[in-house]
Amino acid sequence: MSLGLFQPTLSVNTVFGDGVLSAADLASNQTLSGTSSLSAGSTVSATLNGLTYTTKVVSGGNWSITVPKADLVAITDGSKTVTVTGTDAYGNVANSSGTLSVISQSTPVVAITSLFGDSALSAVDVKTAQTISGTASNAEGSVVRVTLGGQTYSTTVSSNGNWSLSVPAANLAAITDGLQTVTASVTNGAGSIGNTSASLGVVSHTTPTVSVNSFFGGDGYLNIAEANSTETIRGTSTNAAGGTVTVNVAGNILTTTIGANGAWSISVPSATLKGIADGSHPLTVTVADIGGNTATSTSSFTALSHNQPLVGVDPVLSIVGSLLAGLVVQGDR
Repeated sequence: MSLGLFQPTLSVNTVFGDGVLSAADLASNQTLSGTSSLSAGSTVSATLNGLTYTTKVVSGGNWSITVPKADLVAITDGSKTVTVTGTDAYGNVANSSGTLSVISQSTPVVAITSLFGDSALSAVDVKTAQTISGTASNAEGSVVRVTLGGQTYSTTVSSNGNWSLSVPAANLAAITDGLQTVTASVTNGAGSIGNTSASLGVVSHTTPTVSVNSFFGGDGYLNIAEANSTETIRGTSTNAAGGTVTVNVAGNILTTTIGANGAWSISVPSATLKGIADGSHPLTVTVADIGGNTATSTSSFTALSHNQPLVGVDPVLSIVGSLLAGLVVQGDR
């Protein structure tokens, strides 16, 4: 029987390994491959995006074709069909096809997910290198460029879309106080660009101050009348707008937020005041700015709210005194 009577078979493996052409794939040539019943030396042709590539079948019926990266860049996004044709020595033809999802032209999306952990830069932070990290879609293997304080830092997007970079302590110390803008940019293999930005509060050069203006009537004593009502502690601060004030009143912790003008106030409930034993107690106020810099002010007060003074007159002595006051003593000379 003539071998020319047998119809050859031909198959295509998953196109480019995963059926997807991403921006990262554009950085290198990609391979089409498959199997067949064709004899070694038979011709296989593959057509993708209007271009045809030809190869020869090797021993075992396997075949592979390399698609240059220059051709890959020209493929538009969407679902594409790869058609493959094989011809044996007798002119018998076998056909097959595969599907390719192209996402390489889509604009990458870059995001900053962590900016030094808390989006603030304090005097403590500038002593060590700090990390900026984020994500980028459709940009695996591409370079992310981050600009902060006039300096640009670069890193590569990992295969899972994450990226991170370290900013040296020396560079951090040179950033001026205030609200700074951090920008991140990524360009994928197709030349598409994604940008984003985030704000960084820098308070590394100025430290906060705090003072207590008034508490418990301003006389340093907590009396009965004050303990029976809600009392307000007031104060001011500098370089700490939006930060937190923590007040420790004889072991009772209260917190509030500093206003834009640096002023703050906090109410101490009567129930808390009544629980303070008579005697001398500390009143400690700590302020923390948005960068974590702190300042503390310590005062003291004396509680006199439990031992009420007694004012009275002995009734017996009072009567005797009155009688004696009007008594006239007479006798023989």
